[in-house]
Amino acid sequence: MKKFNQYLLLVLFVILVCSCEKENNSEDEKIIQPPCQTGVLNGFGYVDLGLSVKWANANVGASNFLETGAFFAWGETTPKDNYDWTTYRYSESNETKMTKYCFSSLGTVRDGKYILDASDDAATLYMGEGWRMPTVEEMDELVDSCTWEWFDDYLGSGRSGCVVRSKVKGYTDQCIFLPADGYRGGGDYADYNQSGSYWTSTLDYESHSSVCAYNLFFLNSVIVFPYNRFMGMSIRAVVGERTQKNIPIFGDDIGVQKTSKEYIFTVKLYAGELIDYGWEFSMDENFADAINARDLSSTRVDYYDNILRLVIPKKYIEEDYWDGYLRAYATNEEGTAYR
Repeated sequence: MKKFNQYLLLVLFVILVCSCEKENNSEDEKIIQPPCQTGVLNGFGYVDLGLSVKWANANVGASNFLETGAFFAWGETTPKDNYDWTTYRYSESNETKMTKYCFSSLGTVRDGKYILDASDDAATLYMGEGWRMPTVEEMDELVDSCTWEWFDDYLGSGRSGCVVRSKVKGYTDQCIFLPADGYRGGGDYADYNQSGSYWTSTLDYESHSSVCAYNLFFLNSVIVFPYNRFMGMSIRAVVGERTQKNIPIFGDDIGVQKTSKEYIFTVKLYAGELIDYGWEFSMDENFADAINARDLSSTRVDYYDNILRLVIPKKYIEEDYWDGYLRAYATNEEGTAYR
């Protein structure tokens, strides 16, 4: 009888251990499985939130949705130990002079590129064709079209971050989790489990020196804003046709300065390398009979520091063409814009 009782206790112990192991395995499976997944591309899962693009359910370089993944400087495709201007791929002589993706005359080039090429897109390199980094417009859409809920310890995993749930009708049961991975600056790793920083593929082309690109940042609130390109940040990839606005060649309205001898018209440009530029006069608001300012000996057209200028003698305007219409034009590889 005594041996039977010992055997019974042993069986109960084994059953209890197996039960605990099964519960632990279930919990592990619950943690490593993404909260939602609607499809797979190249072996990587994505979630359809009802937006213009589908979002990956894990960071670039991560094996599941809770992992940090890799950190990248903007436009670089390899993680590294030190993130600053001295190690940044597209800065010259360890300074803030950009050698690619630049709208500023301060850079080595002024190529007018404002969206990362596929060869400089870490998401495409790591996850294959069809995957890419989101544009700033797509990141804005994610912010505006979803609810953002912060968790200190998501699913008991020890990870902090935001559950991003669609507000689009028919997709409100779909969500992704963005872990609060912090960021890298120099050799330091900051704000792990406290904040999240995720790159877009869009340059801050309004920056005078083109040293910043747009990123998503969340802490107490969620914002999309430009930051230094050398910083190491996470990347969450997307699938779908690229959503981006056509780059504005002109940055603001025409300004007018009047001196004792002349009128000076100015307009800011975001166009980088221009194929052509200038000013036109017309007596018709549709500019059907436009006259190019360069054909008028009394005018001067200047373009430098991303400012297009038209200088006209005061007498010429007041006596002849002031009752007509004036517009600036600029042409780059994407076409011609007018202001």
